[in-house]
Amino acid sequence: MFGSIKYNFANIFNFDGRDARQTFWFYMLFLFVLQVALGMIAAIPMYAEMATGAFGVAQAGGGEQDVQSAMLGKIGGMMKSQVLIAVVIGAIASILFSAAFVRRLHDSGKTGWWLLLVLVPYLGSLAFNLVNIDATIALTEEMMTMTDPDQQVALQSQLYRYSALGYLAYIPVIVFGIWKSDDGPNRYGEEPQRF
Repeated sequence: MFGSIKYNFANIFNFDGRDARQTFWFYMLFLFVLQVALGMIAAIPMYAEMATGAFGVAQAGGGEQDVQSAMLGKIGGMMKSQVLIAVVIGAIASILFSAAFVRRLHDSGKTGWWLLLVLVPYLGSLAFNLVNIDATIALTEEMMTMTDPDQQVALQSQLYRYSALGYLAYIPVIVFGIWKSDDGPNRYGEEPQRF
């Protein structure tokens, strides 16, 4: 596994050649864990600040509405920060991912241009979330003040559309990631070494 990560970092901007399935998937696992870990590290201080404010209000004798108001007062700024961090992490992950995916495509005899099937929806989703952050915050704040679960579910389904596009990008990654490798050499090079 570590050989796969080391190999991909050494070839981060190398779009030539081929990557075996094993090499590709170990690297994808690493990128996934890295992206989740960075997102969590970025989110912990923001959520801790929100919780501290809410606990302070509760300890001072504030009611449920006061506690909720304390949380809502911070959520807008937190969501903006979280989206900005997610966009930066997503853009970096796209850079780290691209060459490995093109080499994986080459291993099954496909052109690297199939990468656009992944990048366009994923980066489009990041841009869409960035542009629509104020609408997302408004829906979230409205949802948090509702008491009817059915209304909350209806608003939550509206929130999902903001991120659904990005999840479509995973389909070609999975399909081409498990596609059978060409046996022996192909037009993109020799059969790849497995790590």
